Formats: sequence, structure tokens, C-alpha cells
Amino acid sequence: MANLPDGNKIVLFKHSRRIMTTMAANVSAASPSQRAELVRLLIDRITAKSGNVDIVWSGPARPFFGVNKWWECPQGDSNP
Repeated sequence: MANLPDGNKIVLFKHSRRIMTTMAANVSAASPSQRAELVRLLIDRITAKSGNVDIVWSGPARPFFGVNKWWECPQGDSNP
């Protein structure tokens, strides 16, 4: 894409934006078997005990959903 002229990049981006959807939209539109496959890709194990649910994420999913979440600042809130 970097080698395309600027006008072509805009057209390509607009086309891609139209066909891309969010993860939530994809999951909502997925069939039960597709959702089951997604769970198998993302989760290694789930345990429920006394009303608490513990999830062990698969290796590739762990950086996004594991204990150290990428959206949480380790030093705390920078905008108190």
C-alpha cells in the first residue's frame, strides 16, 4: 500500500473501512459453531467456584486479556 499513489491509498482505505467491522459486530453475527471456535482460540481453561469465574487465556490472547492488561497503566491513573 505504501507504494501506491496518494489517491489510490484513499480509495483503498475507504473500501477497507466499509468491509471491516468491530470484534463485537463479528461475534454478534457469528454462528454458534463460529463462536465456539473463537472461544477455543482465545481461552485455555475456565473454572467457576463459589460464584467466581477464572479464565486462563491462550498464549496469543494473554497480552490482551491476561492479568497485565495493555489498557491499564502500571503506575496508576495518570489523570486523577
